Amino acid sequence: MKQLKIKVPSSLSDIKLSQYQQFLKETEGEEDESIIAFKMVCIFCELPEVVVENTSKQDYDDIVNQVNALFDFDKDKLPLINIVKHNGKEYGFIPNMDDITVKEQTDADSYLKDWQNMDKLMGVLYRPITTKRKGKYLIESYTPNVSIDFTMDIVFGAYFFLQNLYLDLLSCIPNFIKDQVKQDQKLQSLVQSGGGIKTFINSLEEVFLGLKMLRT
Repeated sequence: MKQLKIKVPSSLSDIKLSQYQQFLKETEGEEDESIIAFKMVCIFCELPEVVVENTSKQDYDDIVNQVNALFDFDKDKLPLINIVKHNGKEYGFIPNMDDITVKEQTDADSYLKDWQNMDKLMGVLYRPITTKRKGKYLIESYTPNVSIDFTMDIVFGAYFFLQNLYLDLLSCIPNFIKDQVKQDQKLQSLVQSGGGIKTFINSLEEVFLGLKMLRT
């Protein structure tokens, strides 16, 4: 009997976003680690369940350990990949996040909340490069609802970059509000008279702290 050669991913660049989305969907709410491991091998190694079921236990355990190791990384050390080649096209990450449009920001915020929309988030953050010169580039204008099935090294790099960007923004907002209160005489008088603004600021700080803890 001919032995089946199993292609085990050796890096995050061997795993597609669509595979990761499928894995999350099929294991959502599942607490049995053996079932999660089985799904992981089937999906990331692109194998039918019957093939995995008939794999030797030793080989199976080795595959599980290899794939698990790919997701054991320091998210702060995962680089943002600015230029990507995908299906014959060269894509660039938004060159300047300060220039992001309202529509891009709104869609990015929405897609970031659900991993099943992460392919659309990639369509917001990355677009085909139109011009490239001396390390700089320009990208196409934003077209909504474009999905891109990048590999997970690209996806995770962009995802954690955006997450850290949001966390930095959240950490700045309470201080900004305090500065505004100090500069606004009307708000100052309300604080001094116990009008509730100080309590409001404190509650905001608690909310943002909670968000930061949830996103960490």
